[in-house]
Amino acid sequence: MNIQSLIVNVTSEDPARLGAFYRDVVGLPRHPLHEGALALGGAILSIGTHSDTAGSAREPSRVIIDLCVQDAAGETARLKAAGVPCLLEAFSYRCDHCGAAFSTFADPDGSYFQLIEYNPALAGVR
Repeated sequence: MNIQSLIVNVTSEDPARLGAFYRDVVGLPRHPLHEGALALGGAILSIGTHSDTAGSAREPSRVIIDLCVQDAAGETARLKAAGVPCLLEAFSYRCDHCGAAFSTFADPDGSYFQLIEYNPALAGVR
């Protein structure tokens, strides 16, 4: 399989509200694919509708969008100040050869997304 791009399709009962949240509050730039598309580094977040989508996310952790950032603590503070529900704040995690800090938030539909900062200096912190 030769994958040419990655599109994450998120559906919502109110895609305009969800798209505005990820664009205006989280800060994802628009992608030229279509009006509801946002750039995720080399991938695309496409926000639209689906006939089976209604209400809030029933299993908000089923799929989590991870946004890798340079300053998880700073971005966490910014999103919290904007009123975004923070479920886990700037938790540092150690793996064998790297470290990471991440925070978990809920979007307006109740789905989770995370900010992750990979940083070797965080290795050994738990």
